[in-house]
Amino acid sequence: MGLEIEIKFRISDPVATREKLLSAGAETTGTVMEENTYFDTPDAHLRRNDCGLRIRTAKPSDGRAIWSVLTYKGPQRAGELKIRVEEEIVINSPDTGHAILSALGYCPTVSFQKRRESFGLGQSRIELDELPDLGFFLEIEADDEETVQATRKMLGLENAPTITKTYAELVAEHLADESPQANELWF
Repeated sequence: MGLEIEIKFRISDPVATREKLLSAGAETTGTVMEENTYFDTPDAHLRRNDCGLRIRTAKPSDGRAIWSVLTYKGPQRAGELKIRVEEEIVINSPDTGHAILSALGYCPTVSFQKRRESFGLGQSRIELDELPDLGFFLEIEADDEETVQATRKMLGLENAPTITKTYAELVAEHLADESPQANELWF
């Protein structure tokens, strides 16, 4: 099984952050607009077990083909870094993926868009994300904890507060704050 090992930060100045990344030697690998839809059972089995099931569709800004991925995420381990099992498979159609998940008893629970600019820096993958109404975030991901922490230090973020909540959780909280009835959309 694959592991997702990452750390996430809220950032206030995406332009300065992008410049800092480029100054550190990061290379941009592309920008996409994503549509992320999470699924669960009517009794919230996945959420209660700290798991996630998502269909992500990404439209690259450079005109490359649109692609979709079905992702399962296992429970997060305790700690500052987000470490969890993550399995992904490319799917030909998000509508077909949705139909299959629906036939298996899963229903959509929350959906949101995200603009993502990706960078490579050494062995790390870095994402500069923008979510409507929520702002900007930076994620550092690598194959091991040491690489994530070394990249964090290289970027001067060793004392910056981290976020362990998923984007789906942040969006759900935002919706609940906007309208108490909106929380019903989240599991």
